[in-house]
Amino acid sequence: MSPLAPYVPNAKEPWNLARVHHLHWRASFGATWAELKAGVERGHEATLQTLLSGTREVGVPERANEMIETLQHAAATRNSRWQALWFWRMLLSADPLGERLTLAWHDHFATSFQKVQSMAMMAAQNATIRAHARGSFRDLLPACVKQPAMLLWLDASSNYREHPNENLARELMELFTLGEGHYTEHDVREVARALTGWRVDHEDRFWFYGEHHDQGEKTVLGHKGAFDGDGVLAILLDHPATARRIAWRLCNTFLVESLVTADLLDALARELVESNLELGRAVERILRSRVFFCDANLHALPAPPAVHVTALARALECFDARTSLLDVFAAEAGQHLFNPPSVFGWPHGKQWITTGSLVGRTKFARALVEGKLTATGGDGPIAPLLRKHGVGTGAAERVEFFINLLLGRKPEASLKAVLVATAAADHPRACEEMVVQLCSSPASQLA
Repeated sequence: MSPLAPYVPNAKEPWNLARVHHLHWRASFGATWAELKAGVERGHEATLQTLLSGTREVGVPERANEMIETLQHAAATRNSRWQALWFWRMLLSADPLGERLTLAWHDHFATSFQKVQSMAMMAAQNATIRAHARGSFRDLLPACVKQPAMLLWLDASSNYREHPNENLARELMELFTLGEGHYTEHDVREVARALTGWRVDHEDRFWFYGEHHDQGEKTVLGHKGAFDGDGVLAILLDHPATARRIAWRLCNTFLVESLVTADLLDALARELVESNLELGRAVERILRSRVFFCDANLHALPAPPAVHVTALARALECFDARTSLLDVFAAEAGQHLFNPPSVFGWPHGKQWITTGSLVGRTKFARALVEGKLTATGGDGPIAPLLRKHGVGTGAAERVEFFINLLLGRKPEASLKAVLVATAAADHPRACEEMVVQLCSSPASQLA
C-alpha cells in the first residue's frame, strides 16, 4: 500500500468526533462545538473540503475582512500590534488552514524582530508567506529570501565581492532547501559569492547593488557559470533534495515523528517534483491520507503554544478575546510570534512540553476560564456556553460535554474521575475549576 494511500472511513477507522477534532486541532486552530457536530454530520469529504478551500463560516464575524483591514492599519500606523493581528486571524479567519501554513513557513523561514528591529519588515514577510503558503515553492522561496527582514537577519549587507559573508548562503542550503549532507563548504562559499550585492534600500525594499556583486564564474553543486542569486535559486529549486526537504517540513507539521518514514518522504517528494513544487497539492495529499487519520496520529502531537491558546479560546467561543493577551500567554509558554529563538525556528513535538511551558499553559487556562482575557470582563465563558448548548446541571453531563469539546475522545478513567469529583463539588465555580483542570491536563496539550 502507498504510504500516501487515501483515508476511507470504515468500521475500524470511522469518521467520528475524534477524527473531526483531530482535523481541526492539527490542521487548523481548534473548533467550536457547532463546528465539531457539523463535521460529524456532514462527513469526511465535505468537512475536509471546507478546510482546504478556506471557506469556514461558523464563528467567523460578518465583517471579518473589514476588521482585519482596520487592525492592519492600526498596526502599520504604530509599527506594533502585529502579533495581536495574527492571533486575530488564527482565531477568526475563514481560512484557518492558510494561517496554519503561514505559521509553519514562518518557522521554516525563521527571522526575529530581536535582530531585525522593524515590525513593518516582519509584517511584510508575514504577508508574503501568507500569499504564497499554498502556492508553488518556486515562488515562495525567492519571495522569502529576498525579504528585507531575511536579508537583515542573515547579514546580507555584509556580503561583499571582496569579503563574502556566508550566513545567508549557508541557511539557504541547510535550512530552506537542501538540508544537511547535500552540499559542501565549497558550495557555501560559491553561493555566498553569487548572493553578493543583495541589499535593503533606503525605503526598506530589496535592491540588487551590482557594484558589490561578484560576476566571476562559480561552481555550485557541480554546475558552472557566472551565477547571480536568482541563478543559484534555480539550481537549488531543481535539486531533488529540496523536494524532500519540503516534504519533511509538511509531514512534521501534520504527522507525529514516528509516522514520517523514508518511504513517506520519498513518495511526497516525488509528487512535489511532478507538480512543480505545488505546496497546496502536497498539503491536500497529506490531509486526505490514511496516515493522517490513523489511530497512531490522533491526539499524539503536542500543540505549539500559539495553536494551543488559540484553539482553547475558539473552543470556548471567546471570540472577543484580547488577542494581545493570547500573544502574551503563548510567549510565556515558549512561542513568541515574530521572535523564534534561532535560525532553526522553534522546537517541535515533545520539546514543547517542559515544566515552564506547562506552568504557562495552566495560567492561560485559568485566565481564559475566569474571563480575564476579554475587554468586557464578566464571569467567563463557561456558564454562557453551557446555556447555549443546552448542557444540564449534572456533574457527569458537564464533564462529558467538555471532554468531547476539548479532547474529542475518551480520557483515562483516572482523569475523568477527578473531573467529575471537581465538577460535583459544593462550590459556585466548581464547573469552571473542572474546565481549568481539563485544559491543564497532559491530554489537553495534544492535538
